[in-house]
Amino acid sequence: MHSLEEVKDGYKKLGSPAKHFKTVHVTGTNGKGTVSLNIAKGLENQRYKTALFSSPHIHSVTERISINGDEISLARMEKIYKENISILEKFYFFELLTLIAYIYFAEEGVDIAVIEVGVGGLHDSTNVIHPVLSVITNITFDHTQLLGSSLESIAYNKAKIIKKDTPVILGFHARHPLVYEQAKQVNAKVIDLDREYEDYLEENKAISDAALLELGIEPSKEFFSPPARFEVHKNIIFDMAHNRAGFLSLKQKCLKTYPSKKIIAIWNIASDKEILPCLEILHSFTEEVYFYPSTSDRLITKEMAKQLGLKEYDGEQSDLILACGSAYIMDDLKVLLGCL
Repeated sequence: MHSLEEVKDGYKKLGSPAKHFKTVHVTGTNGKGTVSLNIAKGLENQRYKTALFSSPHIHSVTERISINGDEISLARMEKIYKENISILEKFYFFELLTLIAYIYFAEEGVDIAVIEVGVGGLHDSTNVIHPVLSVITNITFDHTQLLGSSLESIAYNKAKIIKKDTPVILGFHARHPLVYEQAKQVNAKVIDLDREYEDYLEENKAISDAALLELGIEPSKEFFSPPARFEVHKNIIFDMAHNRAGFLSLKQKCLKTYPSKKIIAIWNIASDKEILPCLEILHSFTEEVYFYPSTSDRLITKEMAKQLGLKEYDGEQSDLILACGSAYIMDDLKVLLGCL
């Protein structure tokens, strides 16, 4: 991982491509992908040529870079890389994708791009832009190895996407004193949601709507959900909850939507996450939690799963099957469960 200063240097050598279009910058512990998508769709519906940079991907890396819903091609990504190889060759995966996205959006003449932060904000590769609007969905614990183990350090990191004289939308759980302090320091207008929502999808819709209103666009009633965010196929739910707050929201949504259903879970997450708290939440509302093995070296291994007392999924059926956890297993689980 390179420092943000190194990314900024590369960005400037590329001609600061994002200066050619407006941007909306979105961060938050959870919900930022859904909020980014809904802001982008709202802009697109008003006939703006709208770009979206988001993560993670499930099936193909091209999902991360799109214009009006159409993904970039692998050939175009390769072309951009080769044309700028002397600058781009030193950067790592996410840094590289960010810079390629900015180049692509500039070359395609987009009106506005919705940019989802990878991790945090302060040191994130996306944080080389000066947006017309910043959005912070919520602030809870995740990526503590990068952002710090206190809520204060996480809030400080995320608040650093707020730029001078640029309004910021705050979800109910993003209203941290350090965020208000950053906004005051840079003279940023704050639009905060003072209502707590029981349903996290409703909360994401409210944040997206507030952002669109600030951009001068009347939101529609339509709501868009990215893949594997409470994605339902008959009796199977796919959800990429991967931290404590995400699993608490998932539990609340499952019990509210299916109050009397028997649920079993198939699960795996990155080994650097809050494994025990997440597993404890899953056990609290499901009949059984099964482990799903992955070839990714980032996820829990079979040995770790055994230590946690988890069995591999054996084909058991139930009223509801909850396939949850890392994005890395979503495609495989869809194939396994006959949904792809």
